[in-house]
Amino acid sequence: MLDAHTIILLAVAFLAATINGALGYGFSSITVPIALLFYTNRLLNPAMVFKNPQEVVDSGDLSREQKIEILRRWEYDVRELEVAAEKSLSAPKTEAVTSDIVLKALHAVGAPPDVERTAPTKQGGS
Repeated sequence: MLDAHTIILLAVAFLAATINGALGYGFSSITVPIALLFYTNRLLNPAMVFKNPQEVVDSGDLSREQKIEILRRWEYDVRELEVAAEKSLSAPKTEAVTSDIVLKALHAVGAPPDVERTAPTKQGGS
């Protein structure tokens, strides 16, 4: 069974293809990349799509696997920011999402430990 996001993406692509036949290439050349941007941005940059990790946990339109994937990406991004802040000797923003918040969200969705990205590095990889 297809999830809601895949159905939406297929519908936009079908609509673009239909209008493309009637109007020319302009519509589909704009709408398909925009649809792909919104669809993939959830995974590539979750902080721009969701206010906080709890919003991912509470999302009813994401599967457990999608939530875990998004939260793992968010965890990696937060670790990168924390390392960058440490290296520049500047304090991280207090309102920023911390790795503890993301790890609690991962725990809330029942994510198994990520054995591929564990210490020795601060980013969680070897």
